[in-house]
Amino acid sequence: MLKLGVWLAIVFVSLPAMTEAQDDRERAREAFAQGLEAADQEDWAAALPLFQEAYDLSQAVPILVNLGAAQQQTGRFVEARETFRLFLAENDNQALRERVREELREVEASIASVRFALSPELPGAILRVDGEPQNVGASVDLNPGFHEIEVLRAGETIHTERTRISLEQSEVTIEVTPALDPATVAGATPITPEEPSPIEIAPREEDDDEGGSAGLIIGIIVGVVVVGAAAATTVILLNNQPYEGNIASGRVTIR
Repeated sequence: MLKLGVWLAIVFVSLPAMTEAQDDRERAREAFAQGLEAADQEDWAAALPLFQEAYDLSQAVPILVNLGAAQQQTGRFVEARETFRLFLAENDNQALRERVREELREVEASIASVRFALSPELPGAILRVDGEPQNVGASVDLNPGFHEIEVLRAGETIHTERTRISLEQSEVTIEVTPALDPATVAGATPITPEEPSPIEIAPREEDDDEGGSAGLIIGIIVGVVVVGAAAATTVILLNNQPYEGNIASGRVTIR
């Protein structure tokens, strides 16, 4: 791991001469000093944004050493690799360059190189890793840890998952369950409930008119109850179908 004490002092002294606007210079110096303090306490999560701010304001190349070290210490190895490479391309301090090369080799050994595959294969599918588009089957350099995976097809997200990537992994297969095509669902054959068969109940024959009327009334009531029971049975049977939704409209959703 890079011993930053000496190199940080060099960067801090050279910072004023490498910035232009007075306000930006002061803000960069302040952020840089706070970053040094946080790094001295090994609070790299706090030091990282401070070094980033100092570099953004000053574009002082030596600050890249501090920024890369903070990225390395917080597990952002891919970012640290790019930061150290940028420093080596811009700085000609041989002693410092050699130290950075050592750190670069350590950082590169900490990066996972992974190929993503989809199961089943989906022609035309697009893969995004942490929001960045990637080619399916191509090697992707990632920091070990959790990553957000998204699969899109025809402009629609059909699968998402959070996957943990380890340094030992070389290939990850994403098990995709594509969302059902809405056009297929809309075109499904609607289910029409069958009308219950009418039930005829003959009135009892009575010797007098009053008795006959009473029998007819009872028959009608019984008929209504029986028809209602038949309708209830139809509803129960329909609820056992593997569909949900407004059946009458023809739009159903497969469970």
